[in-house]
Amino acid sequence: MSLRPAAMAAIGALAMHVLAIVGPRPSSAAWGWAVTEKDAPEIFAKMKAAPWSCAEDTVGIDGKKSDEFRKENNLNYGDEKLNEFCTAQCKCTVRPNPGFQCDIAETLLVGRARGEHKNLKDGDIIQPGRLGPDCTNNGYPGAAVDCSLQWQKDPVCTEATARMFMEGTGGCGCNVM
Repeated sequence: MSLRPAAMAAIGALAMHVLAIVGPRPSSAAWGWAVTEKDAPEIFAKMKAAPWSCAEDTVGIDGKKSDEFRKENNLNYGDEKLNEFCTAQCKCTVRPNPGFQCDIAETLLVGRARGEHKNLKDGDIIQPGRLGPDCTNNGYPGAAVDCSLQWQKDPVCTEATARMFMEGTGGCGCNVM
């Protein structure tokens, strides 16, 4: 019995594992401004218990994709076309959980400058088109975290039956005296 086929099989298996680790993968930037555990941990945690969700699968901007869009269209930060692209990516259509009603139909993911921001004051709001140059929400060596992500307006959602009673309809659609 020769060890050569077994050794070749082991080398092949090892090579496959290495390729799986370092080989091509779906494109995703190491930076971004999205409702994910990495990019927006506060919103992400809050959304798990919220009585609403976003209708969109992903809300926010992937850094690599936004850079590609900007370069392909020869845009600069502040250009209207880039602002529109980023705003569209950050829009959340509010979808109430069953049995709930919310006070707004959509909201927008924005940045909020922190006290250590170099150019903005603590609490300044950063609109989607300016997240790239003005919001470091994932620090890295040489760039401290200087902003966090938040909703432009948090939806206020109430249970539909409780809301009817508060509005004086008694839950039956008629006025209660």
